[in-house]
Amino acid sequence: MSSSDIGAASDDDLRTSAFKLAAEDPFDATTPKFKPELVQAICERTWDSKTRSSADALALTAEYMRSFVLEAAFRAAKEAQEVDSSQVEPEHLSKALPQLLLDY
Repeated sequence: MSSSDIGAASDDDLRTSAFKLAAEDPFDATTPKFKPELVQAICERTWDSKTRSSADALALTAEYMRSFVLEAAFRAAKEAQEVDSSQVEPEHLSKALPQLLLDY
């Protein structure tokens, strides 16, 4: 879906586009994901660097982060659609972010 199609897309179309790769095969090598090493680095910088996480915890956190980013993209696209914008701008994300943070 191109940015010019946002105004004509329904909520279902937007959600389908946002989750298309994940729905086809969540373990497919082409599906965008956060690397466990990145998640570990974020955790170490956020909390005590001595904090350790298991591989399963890192994988789960990476999946949660991926879900959050996809949902943020979907909601920003929906916000752009509501104001008849042909592109998603940072202001659309900033309008969608408060409710997203409450939901997550």
